[in-house]
Amino acid sequence: MSNNWGAVQFDDTEKVVPTIRLAHSLMRNEAWLYLFCPEDWQIEAPIRYKVHENKRTIIPDVKYRDSDGILNAVEIDRTQMMNVNSEKMNKYGEFTLYYKNKYNGKVPIVHFFTITPYRQKTLEQFAVQHGVYAKVYVVPEV
Repeated sequence: MSNNWGAVQFDDTEKVVPTIRLAHSLMRNEAWLYLFCPEDWQIEAPIRYKVHENKRTIIPDVKYRDSDGILNAVEIDRTQMMNVNSEKMNKYGEFTLYYKNKYNGKVPIVHFFTITPYRQKTLEQFAVQHGVYAKVYVVPEV
């Protein structure tokens, strides 16, 4: 038996959300709660910036502006390969320099939500290496 068989039995035409996407969405919702429910919560909205006149884009899981107007990015890291996280942190490093120049020394904040202390430590090391102001939180899986 499969999910399709069950759907046919109940005349269900709703799209089935893959488990991995569901876990990602639930963790993103936890992040929203943990960050005190920001009103300006924009899911997968691009962040655009320039490096030497070359246009670049980062697509975080979420972006929002805090009460001080500072741009915050949220990344949900459950199972991402660490080389991908390193490259993403490199982009946030580029963006941080761009943002500091544009906004008189202010820096964006990148929040990473992950599932193990090992991943937390590795992400914190990447942030230091790339000059990113990052806060890394461990959210145990339910």
